[in-house]
Amino acid sequence: MRATEHLIIAEKPAAAAKIGAALDAMGKPVEIKSGKGTSYFQITLFDSGEKAFIVSGAGHLYTLERNRASKGIPVFDFAWVRNRQNKRAIRFLGTIEAVARGRPFGRYVVATDYDTEGSVIGYNILRFSCLPAGGQLKGLLAKACRMKFSSLTQAELRQAWKAVSPVLDCARVEAGCTRHRVDAMFGINMSAAITNAVKSAGRGYHVFSIGRVQGPTLKEVCERDAAIGAHVPETYWEARAVVDTGEGGDMMSLESIPSSFKRESEAIALKRDCEGKTALVSHIRPRQVARKPPPPFNLAGLQREANHLFKFKPAKTLKLAEKLYLEALISYPRTDNEVIPPSIDVKALLVAVGGDPNYQADARAVLNRGDLSPSRGTKTDEAHPPILPTGASKRGIALSKDEASLLDLVTRRFLALFGPDMVWEERAHDIIAGGHPFKLVSSKLISEGWAAQYRYFPTKGMGGDPGLRVGQQLLVKKVDVLKRHTNPPPHHSEITLMGYMERVGIGTKSTRAEIIEKIKDRGYIEADPIRATALGKKIVEVFEAYLPAIVSVDMTRELEEDVEEIIDGNRHEAAIIDKTRNIIDAMLVQFKGREQVIGLELGKILEASGSTAARKQVLGTCPACNKHAMVLVKGRGKKRFVACEGYSDKTCRIILPIIQAGKIFPAGKNCPSCGYPMVKCYLKGRQPWEFCVNWSNHAKQ
Repeated sequence: MRATEHLIIAEKPAAAAKIGAALDAMGKPVEIKSGKGTSYFQITLFDSGEKAFIVSGAGHLYTLERNRASKGIPVFDFAWVRNRQNKRAIRFLGTIEAVARGRPFGRYVVATDYDTEGSVIGYNILRFSCLPAGGQLKGLLAKACRMKFSSLTQAELRQAWKAVSPVLDCARVEAGCTRHRVDAMFGINMSAAITNAVKSAGRGYHVFSIGRVQGPTLKEVCERDAAIGAHVPETYWEARAVVDTGEGGDMMSLESIPSSFKRESEAIALKRDCEGKTALVSHIRPRQVARKPPPPFNLAGLQREANHLFKFKPAKTLKLAEKLYLEALISYPRTDNEVIPPSIDVKALLVAVGGDPNYQADARAVLNRGDLSPSRGTKTDEAHPPILPTGASKRGIALSKDEASLLDLVTRRFLALFGPDMVWEERAHDIIAGGHPFKLVSSKLISEGWAAQYRYFPTKGMGGDPGLRVGQQLLVKKVDVLKRHTNPPPHHSEITLMGYMERVGIGTKSTRAEIIEKIKDRGYIEADPIRATALGKKIVEVFEAYLPAIVSVDMTRELEEDVEEIIDGNRHEAAIIDKTRNIIDAMLVQFKGREQVIGLELGKILEASGSTAARKQVLGTCPACNKHAMVLVKGRGKKRFVACEGYSDKTCRIILPIIQAGKIFPAGKNCPSCGYPMVKCYLKGRQPWEFCVNWSNHAKQ
C-alpha cells in the first residue's frame, strides 16, 4: 500500500521554511528551486516517516475583480482572479501548480496564518491552484484539513501538526470572502460613481476612491480639522510662586488655587499680596497609590506603545512584528487578545525567556515570587493569544536595531504581567501665602513592583518627598504671572486615528493602517500630523449633503458586525451580500439624481487644486481680529508667507514672513506669549521644531 503524501500550504516563504524545519524528521528540509525567486520544500515527517511537500504564497495571490462582461454600474458580479498587482504572484502560482498537480496527494494541509485573511489565502490557493484538471472541488475539500498555530517554534508547530483539524475553518473562510466581496462592491461602485460624475459634468477624468471604511475615517479627519479651525483661543493667566524653604537654599514652585485666572488683574493682585511674604504649610495629605500591571500586548496596544516610545508608525510596527514572528521570536501579531489562555504554560515560557542573559535576572525574580497569574485586559480573540515572546534563541538571526527594540519591548511587557503592583506615596501640600492658597503635589516611589521588569514605564518623576512639615514657614521669593491661551484639540496622528476606528468598530486590526495609507495616497489627507486636504474636505462635504450613508460610521460598523457573526455561525454570506446590494442600489439611485451637481462641485475643487492660484493651508485663528483664519500662503514660484484671510478684503492687515525651507504644518496650539498659531517645521535630516508665526515681532514686544 502506497504511503500518503501530504501537500502543506504556507502563507509566506519564511513560514514555509520554518514549518519544514520543524516537521522534518532530521530538521533539514530539502529546498527545491523552481523558478526565479521561488522554491518549495520536501520533508520526511517526524511522526510517520511519510513524505510532505511545502509550498507557499506571497500574500494574496488571488483578488476580486468585476466580471469583464459587466458594463457600467452597479456592479455585483465579481470573480476571484490572479492578483496582477502582486508582481510575484504569477511566479509563486506557477510553482504551487507544478507541485500540486504533479503528484496524487492524499492530504492537503492549509497552514497559513490562522485569521480571516490567512484562511482566505489558503482556501483560494487550495481551490484554484491545487485542483487537478477535471477534478471536483468537493473531492479536494474532503482531503483538506487545517493546521492552527500561534508561533513558528518547533514545539508548537509539531503540536499543531499532531492536532491538525480534519476540516477547514469554513466559517472563517466564509467571513473573509464575504468581507472582501462587500468591500469590493462598495469600493468599485461608489468610486466609479464619483469618477463618472466628474467626467459627465465636463470636468475631465480623475480617478476617485471611496469605500465603506475610508468614508467614515476621512469624515473624522475633517470633523477634527473643523473643530480646530473653529477654535477661538481664550486668554487666561497663571500664577506660580517660587519659595525658599530656608533649608540649604532649596527652591520650589507652587501652583495657585485656582490654577488659572480669567482676568490679569486677579493674577497681579495675587502677586502683589504674596511676593516677599511668608508662606505657611497648613496641611499635608498623604495617600498611597497602587498601579496594577498592564495587560499583555495585542496589535493595537503594541502599535500605541511603540509609537509612544520609539516613534514607530503603526505600519512599521506591524512590519517589524511580522519579521519577529517569522523568525519564531514572538507569537502571531495580528491579534486583538489581551488575555493569556490557560493552555499556555507561562512558567515554561518564563524559563525559556530566562535563557537569554539579558532577561535571566528578571525572569528569575518573577519565578521566585511564585504567583504566576498574569494580568488580563478586556479584549479577547479566540484565534490567537496576545503577542508574547517565544523564548527562542536569537543565535544566527540578524536583527536590526528597530527589530531588537520591539522584541525587547514585547519581552519586558511579558515579564511585567506577573506583578506585584507598583506603589508610590502621593503627598498633597496645602500652603497659604498672603491669604491665598497654593498647592504642591509630590510623589515618592515605594515599590517598583512590575516596573522593575518593564523599564519602559517612567518612574524618574517620582523623585521623593520635598521634606516639608506642617507649620513650616517658607519665603515667597517671587510670583511669576504667565499669560496663556487655550489650545484647540490636536490633529489626529495615525495612532489616534486608528484608535478612533477601533473605538467606533470600523476596519479590522489588520486593515486600519492600510486604510489610512489609501486615503493618503489618494490625496484626501496629509500626514504628520494628519489633516484633510481641500479635495478630502470636498469629498466629505459632497457626500454629507447628497449621500451621507457612505461616510456613516453606523452603516459601516453594522456590516462589520454582520461579517463577524459569520464566524459565530449566526449569519451567512448570501444574506449579507443581499443586504449590501440593497444598500448600494439605494445609494446609487440617490446619487444619480444629483450626479451633475456632485460632478460640478468636485470638478471645481480639482481645478482649484491644479491651478496656478496660490494654495492656502489653515494654521489657526488670527488673534488680531479673532474673525478670520491665519493661513500659510504658498504661491507657485513665489515665496511663502503667513497672512490673515482678512487681508484680501482689507478687514485685517496681518501679514508675516516665514522660513522658506522645509515643510510647515500647524502645531495645533497657540503661542503662550502672543496667542498666534504655532507651527512645526520639518527639514530633511533634522529634528522638527516648533515656533510661533509671529516670531519676527517677539523682540519688539
